[in-house]
Formats: sequence, structure tokens, C-alpha cells
Amino acid sequence: MKKIPGDLISIAIRPGGNIPYFPGLLSDEAMTSTEMLKAIGVRFEDVHLRINSGGFVYGYWSKSDQDNAKKKLFLQQQENNEIEKFAKSVLSDYQNIIGLLDNFYASPVLSRTKESYLVLYKELCDKYRSLCCYAYVANILDMAEDIREELSHYITDKTEIEKSLLDLTRNPRANFIYEHDLELIDILYISDTDLQQRKIEAHIKKWYSLFMGSIAVISPDPFVGIKMRIDMFKKLSRDDWEDRRCKYQDIFESVGKSQEALQLRLKLSKETIDRIKILKDCVFLKETRKFCMTRITTIADNFSVEMGKMFGIPSFAVFRLTPDELAQGKLMSGEVICEESIMTLKNNSMYVVDDGVTKRYIGDHAKTKIAEYGIELPVSTVQDENTIDDTSSKKVYSGFVACRGCGIGPVRLVTKLEDLNDFMEGDILVTSLTTPEYAIVFDKIKGMITYDGASLTSHPATLAREYGVPAILGIKDLQHKLNNGDIIEVDANNNAVRLLN
Repeated sequence: MKKIPGDLISIAIRPGGNIPYFPGLLSDEAMTSTEMLKAIGVRFEDVHLRINSGGFVYGYWSKSDQDNAKKKLFLQQQENNEIEKFAKSVLSDYQNIIGLLDNFYASPVLSRTKESYLVLYKELCDKYRSLCCYAYVANILDMAEDIREELSHYITDKTEIEKSLLDLTRNPRANFIYEHDLELIDILYISDTDLQQRKIEAHIKKWYSLFMGSIAVISPDPFVGIKMRIDMFKKLSRDDWEDRRCKYQDIFESVGKSQEALQLRLKLSKETIDRIKILKDCVFLKETRKFCMTRITTIADNFSVEMGKMFGIPSFAVFRLTPDELAQGKLMSGEVICEESIMTLKNNSMYVVDDGVTKRYIGDHAKTKIAEYGIELPVSTVQDENTIDDTSSKKVYSGFVACRGCGIGPVRLVTKLEDLNDFMEGDILVTSLTTPEYAIVFDKIKGMITYDGASLTSHPATLAREYGVPAILGIKDLQHKLNNGDIIEVDANNNAVRLLN
């Protein structure tokens, strides 16, 4: 087996959760990297790893492979606008998956057997793997550092570089909430009550996955998020609707023009402009994938419960297993499927993909293999690494600036969807990762802090830039140092969060 000392880089660290991106559907980083690059004509030659440890997921691949893939994808994107095609592929796979599930549930219950579940599960695996794999194009083609370096040739001030980077890479198309709201406003103008209600029902079915939420368990009703959004709009006046419509349309028209003007003013090279376009497209691709995955998760969650009962295993374990494993009753590493092996699989396992061949190790075997690659896993309960000064009366924290500006206000912690109802004008949002429901409060808040999602293409970064909210992301463990009502300053002009009381 190949070993690449010093050449492995981390590509993902995320909480595992009960259904962490359906790892049993082979959508995890290690396996997906190989499948995805086959699909787009790039081959990874070295080892790819994925580790489950203590409820967290860690992914690694080779830096040399990433660099080679990045060069080839960059050329493909310039020549053929590949990312637009990838986004369409994601939507196509999404529609195929929904169709498979709808057809399955339209069949008589008595006709559903273990074999029929396995047949459907295999089809879902193939489609879902394809859907997920294209999203990793965005990970490989993360052009932020390249653009930042190139901007330094035109701009000397570091603060101005960051401001220009954020301005140049904004992509309003990636905020599907704009499209949703404009459609909803048109529906609310319908005077025929019965027709309006039918349109609203169709609208809910089309858009509910945009407002479902991924923090904790929000509600047994998957439509609660979009119903909250509709209720909010019904309380607004027609003038408010038109103000919002004009605002959105102005954003679509003005952002592109301002970006073109900035490119001309800075006299950017064609290659730099190409990289900027790629990063904007990557934001759109990731948000498309997120929209599709959310609804699939809702429907497939019910499927996993039924399948778990059919095969006598916990529902959370279903999507951790491949169709072959379920059919044979054994893990690919040889262990019999039982509660103990499933928990070990969840908390202490390792996937290795070498030349397209996948192997999985669990328990002590996984620990041995992890040690062979010289990987030291991060501690899941890390101390705040971003603290600049945590002992003086003036505490200052830094992270990743997603949108510049400055805001002062009381802390409002969000750990579950219902917390959004408690927001007051001028609050500072403090949360883990945002979901589209958060747009409900973005007209009220003065700033945002997250302790995850620290990248230019993450959802909180996209929301912050679209609503112009000062935002600093990825400040680990800060939530444990704050209480609702604490007064803080989010100074995103200087990458500083200050506790003022």
C-alpha cells in the first residue's frame, strides 16, 4: 500500500452526526474524490483517506494529486465552462433520485421486500454518489488563495486586498432565497383565494428544502421552515414586498457592473479574472448541491427507517453500509454487522482508496493504519486557537472575514431553529453553521459570528455578503464564552471580535 509522508492534506473536518452526508452511499471525501475525478477525466494516483473518530469525520488526500487536478480542472473550466455543466448534473441527479423514491412509494406496501429495498438502495447510491462528487470540484478549485496572491501584485494594503477579494467574488445567483422570495411575492399578489392557495401549496413543495435547517432536529414537520418564511411575508405590506423586489433586482444588476468596474480599475490580468469567475461559479455549485441534498435527506431519512426495520439494524446505520454489505450481512472489512461493529464503524474506522480500490478498517486495525500514515487527529473539543488576548479585560478574537463592516450589539446564540424567533433589532448572531432559514433575521442583525464554516464559499459567507452583514467565521469555542445579551463588537474591517462587557 502506498504511503505519502508529509504529502497528505486535510480536505474536511465535520461533525459526523447520525447521517453525515450518507457515507454509506460512498459520498465521503476519500471515496468521492476518486469517483468524481473519474467522472471529469482527472485521475488521482495516490492514496485517499477518510477517518471516523469520536463522532467526527476527517478526510485527507494527496497535495500533489490536488495540485494536478486543480491545473487540469482550471484549463477545462476556461475552455468549456465545466462548472455550469456540473451544476446541471447535480440537478439532474437530484431529480432522478426524487423520481426513484416517488416511484418506490407509489408501489403497494406488500410488494416491498429486502430485495426491492436493496435494488433501490443501489440505484440511490449510484445517483447520490454522482450528485455529491461534483461538489468536490469546488474544494479542488478553491481559488481564494491564488486570487489573494495575485491581487497583492496590484494592491499593497492587506485590508484592501481582502475587501477587493470579497467584492470580486460575490455571486447573487448562489442565494436561492432571492429566487424564492420573488416567486412568493408574485403568488401573494393573486387575488383569487383558491388559486393563491394552490400556488402556495405548489410553492411549498418546490422550495421547502431551502428552509429545512441542519442544526439539531428542527421539527417533525419538514415544511415548518418555509411556512415561517411565508407567514413572515404575509405580515409585510405591499410596499415592503415591492421594496424587497426592487432590492433583489438591483442586486442582480448592480453587482456584476461594480465587479467589472473594479476589475478595470485594478487592471487585473485575464488569468486573474478567470480565477475570479471560477470561484464565483464554485459558490453557485456548492449552494446548488446543498439545496438538492437537503430535500433528499428528508425523504431518504424515512427510507432508512424502513430499511433498518427490514434488515434488523438501527436506521442511523443504514447509510453507513454499502448495498453489498447489507446483502451479505458483513462489513467490507470482514466483521459481522451487529450493534457493536456499527458503533465501531461510526466512531473508529478508516477508509483507504488506493488506485481506485477501496478498503475499510475498523477498531484496532483502523488505529494501526492511521498511525502508519502519521496522522494525528485533532482533539474534537479544541481550545480556542484564535484567541489573541483572553486574559485581559479586553478580550479580542479573530477568524475568517466573510463580509467587512462593523457592528455592535447584544449576543443572540442560535443552537436550534426556534431560537430565530427570539431575535431583536440590532442583535449579533452567534451560531455554528447557517442554513437558509437564517435569512429571516438578516434584516435585523448587526453582525454575525460562527465557530465553523470558515471559507469564502461556505453558506454563512454567502449569506453575509448578500445581506451586507459584518461577519467573522470559524472562531472555535467562542460560543462557550458568550451568553445571550453580552455586548460585543464585530469589527470585520480589522478581523476582530471584542467582548465589551
